[in-house]
Amino acid sequence: MSKQDQYLITFAVPYYSEPRFLVEVVESVFAQSRPDWLLTIYDDNPDDPLDLEQIAEYLKDSRVSYHLNATNLGIGSNWNLLSLIHISEPTRL
Repeated sequence: MSKQDQYLITFAVPYYSEPRFLVEVVESVFAQSRPDWLLTIYDDNPDDPLDLEQIAEYLKDSRVSYHLNATNLGIGSNWNLLSLIHISEPTRL
C-alpha cells in the first residue's frame, strides 16, 4: 500500500519563526477525529531554525515530518514547494 492510499489528507505547513503558532497548528492537526493524515512542516528560516524540542513529542509520530530549507526561499517559493510535495488528495496548506 502506498502512502497515497494510506492517508486521506496531507497538512502542509510553511514555517518561518513563530513557534507558538506552529505548536497550535500541530496540536490542531493531532486533534482531528480521523487518524489518516500526514503533517509536513517546511522551515524557511535556515539562519534561525525551529528548536525541534518544541515539537519533539509530535515528531515521534511517523505521520509528521519536518524539513529545513538549505536557503531562505521566501514566502512565495516556500508555499510553492509545499504545493508540489503533497502526498494525498486533498492537501491543505
